[in-house]
Amino acid sequence: MNGDIAILIAQFFFAAGALFLKKLAQATNPFLANAVVALLGTIAMIPLFLYFSKEIKISSHELLWAILVSVLSLVIGGALNTYGLSKIPLSHAALLVLAYPFFATLLAVLFLGEAITTKFAVGSFFIGVGYLVLTVL
Repeated sequence: MNGDIAILIAQFFFAAGALFLKKLAQATNPFLANAVVALLGTIAMIPLFLYFSKEIKISSHELLWAILVSVLSLVIGGALNTYGLSKIPLSHAALLVLAYPFFATLLAVLFLGEAITTKFAVGSFFIGVGYLVLTVL
């Protein structure tokens, strides 16, 4: 399986999970919901980690990246996403996810030195226009 297919399949599962996360976030405190989901996800990952890992070691540099991902993505991003899902329709929240490519690209350009291609700029323009059409008009 190549990376593109893996990411597309992952997006399906993220979308399916969003259905249940919305129900959970509406039924309880969204920040508690995010914490429980993160904890249960960690527990569920342990058998996968043990099965697919040849060795169990992580350098201090890799640990720093893992901490940053955890805090930025799981804690802050997850908590705000879960809170947002509890307040707005899932169909509207799904459109806001379209901001991810913009922010990821901006950060990749600023911190990783990646270049923006013409194809990406054109695609981003159409995503932005599509979002405006669906939410404003």
